[in-house]
Amino acid sequence: MRSLICTLILGFSVSAFGARPSQFTADVYDLKGTEVKFKFEHKLETKGDTMVALNRYLSASGEVLITERTEFKNEKMVSYQQSQKQTGGDGIIKIAGDKVVFTYKNDGKEKTDDEELTSNFVTSPTLMEFMMKNIEALKRGDVFKIRFGVIDRRETIGFELRKDSDTTFNGQKAVVIRMKPSSFVIAALVSPLYFTFDEAGTRGLELRGRLPVKVKDGNSWADFDGRMVYKY
Repeated sequence: MRSLICTLILGFSVSAFGARPSQFTADVYDLKGTEVKFKFEHKLETKGDTMVALNRYLSASGEVLITERTEFKNEKMVSYQQSQKQTGGDGIIKIAGDKVVFTYKNDGKEKTDDEELTSNFVTSPTLMEFMMKNIEALKRGDVFKIRFGVIDRRETIGFELRKDSDTTFNGQKAVVIRMKPSSFVIAALVSPLYFTFDEAGTRGLELRGRLPVKVKDGNSWADFDGRMVYKY
């Protein structure tokens, strides 16, 4: 099965972006190692009523592997674009009225699908902001269901967000939120993701689970489960 954890899209106000810096980076490790395998960069640009979130995944040596561009207009998401240079895939998700339109191109073939836009539809630059916006409810035990837009599958996948545990991270109190597939079938194939936030829920500290970058497996690319540690 193709990777289910690629990128998401979210249909809520992006004012939650103000909760963390407009630029930050992350080091990416495998789940048990201490050697940096990949790097991540995030930048948020604002001009008038337009906001653009730019993400890049890089190799440890600095080669750009994935670029993501999400555009918002008047605090509403307009489009999300991803270029996966490892696999050669390029895709875009657009909000068109009450529809979400997926277009994905790979190996010279382009395919398009669409779905109804729902209020719980989410994307990668806004997923953590969604959790931070609802952190107090999550800490109380509330459960949130989201629709995760998977660009290379041209569809959404259902996920469930809930508090996993209280913990400490580098000496500070923290909370862990679990993101698990709603479908039993997909849950059997994709392990949950775990997001660690500071106690106040204002900053992401670590993400454990499936990431968009790939690793070489012979002549093909394999999914990568890793640990992303954020730096501000």
